[in-house]
Amino acid sequence: MVDPVLHLGATHGDILKVPLHKLQKRCDFLVAGPPCPPWSSQGVRHSLEDARADVFLKILEWVYYLAYFGGLIGVVLENVPGITKSHGNKESVMAMFKRVLTKSIPAFAWRVDKIDITGYMCPQTRVRVFLRGLRNDFAKEVPAPLAPFGRRTIREILGKKCKHIDRSQLSKNFQENLLAYERKILASFNCGKYVTGDVCIFHLDRRENKVFAQLVSLNMAPTLTTRNQYLFVASVEGITQNKPDAEREFFRYLTNAERLVLQGFPPELANDLTHNSALKGAGNAFPVPVMCAMTHPMLKAVSISGVSLTTWPPDKIIQKEALSEFKLFQNALREKPRSIPKAEKVIDVIKPRILSSYCYSWFLFVR
Repeated sequence: MVDPVLHLGATHGDILKVPLHKLQKRCDFLVAGPPCPPWSSQGVRHSLEDARADVFLKILEWVYYLAYFGGLIGVVLENVPGITKSHGNKESVMAMFKRVLTKSIPAFAWRVDKIDITGYMCPQTRVRVFLRGLRNDFAKEVPAPLAPFGRRTIREILGKKCKHIDRSQLSKNFQENLLAYERKILASFNCGKYVTGDVCIFHLDRRENKVFAQLVSLNMAPTLTTRNQYLFVASVEGITQNKPDAEREFFRYLTNAERLVLQGFPPELANDLTHNSALKGAGNAFPVPVMCAMTHPMLKAVSISGVSLTTWPPDKIIQKEALSEFKLFQNALREKPRSIPKAEKVIDVIKPRILSSYCYSWFLFVR
């Protein structure tokens, strides 16, 4: 084993400036979560015209380079469902990416899946799309991800001994927002939509009748982002019975430790991070259980393929002539989506019962 060169940090972390020849070779798997605001429902959705989309394009260039020079075996790229949406009779950006990759890297099979993470032990309204590739030497098709393997309740995530918020210490706007949410929750309870044992989580910094609506997440967290630091946890019983704030089961902000658990990390990780690092890290994270669901079947396919990894990659994998086609690959990724006769289909692994965030997290698995 050798230490990987990851180019991380405030000074050396701009991957747009990392020359391809500086990437460490013999990379087996590349797992990445490029920025999603270009396609997120919470963003302006300027797609490839958004400068942040350049990160996704750069990672695809890494895929191309490592496939021909680094012995790359598998790829897992995560983003929001908006990247699969077609506009008019044009193909989606994800369909375009898959088409270009299939043509430019024929040694790989490619597959797109959509997953709701609530089925993977993460009680959070987070649906994500995954583009995965696997070298044909190991499998002719990319295997399906693991099926949902369990749900956790929000009560299993929330700590029991967290200090309550003092309402009087909140700003005037926040106090008014809190009262508005309490009225909404009480109205839903009176209509039979909520029961006393329910737990609500909402954005305390959102006012009524503004750009972002005052939405209440029932018994699960809303999608974590790097900016929703004012997620408030409240028990329905405390509101409906008009209990004093100090006597309510939950009356506080969601903690960073709880945010990390919602993404599949141990809560103790918050102790090793600053407040802002934990907040942003949780919002950017690639949920650990979903990473397992995506990579496990691919690693299993590799293990049973009969291909020896002790001598991987063979010399034939290194194809220097591929550089002459690299510019064509770059241009193809930046072309306008093509017209299609009918909307493409995304493999829908999960049909969730319950229906985003920056995604800068990425990893390189090397040998």
